[in-house]
Amino acid sequence: MAWPEQVRPAGLIVCPVGWGTARLVVADDGRAEGRFLPGGSYFMTVRDAGATGAPAHPGRPSATSGRLTGLDLAVVAGDDAFRFVLSLVTPDTAFASERDGDGRVTAVELWGADGAWARAADGAVRQAGPRLLWDAVEEAHELYVENDKPDRERFGVTLTAEGQRIWLDAPSRPVPAALAVT
Repeated sequence: MAWPEQVRPAGLIVCPVGWGTARLVVADDGRAEGRFLPGGSYFMTVRDAGATGAPAHPGRPSATSGRLTGLDLAVVAGDDAFRFVLSLVTPDTAFASERDGDGRVTAVELWGADGAWARAADGAVRQAGPRLLWDAVEEAHELYVENDKPDRERFGVTLTAEGQRIWLDAPSRPVPAALAVT
């Protein structure tokens, strides 16, 4: 929580979070809170020389769990508003999609810096690692659709000494993050 400690009460912090830019106001109690701005945020991540800034692809794990998925891969790969939501619930995660000769999305793959991995293709999904990334994709999509595909400005963030919390419409409505495998 270094930034709020360096800013006086009522001071502003404008910073990238996921694919968005948050405008936070520091409160008297040291909490910083605010909403996302309407435009995207595509800042270059800090990285070592020669690195891309994205988590390294772990390769396809041999031990995975599998199940069916009904989620339209074209929505996951092509809807920037949904991808913003996805960036909030699956932080530190990279994303790739594959297309056929006609341009249709045939597969979506996500992987995290922590070794989490998921791949969806042909109505099935395989997952591995410490977070269930595809479960988070489906939960994020459900949140997105049930809330009428909310604009970025409806989302906010609260930063306290205990950590960062993303919310929708009000701080009392937290957005779930990808859960760890237990």
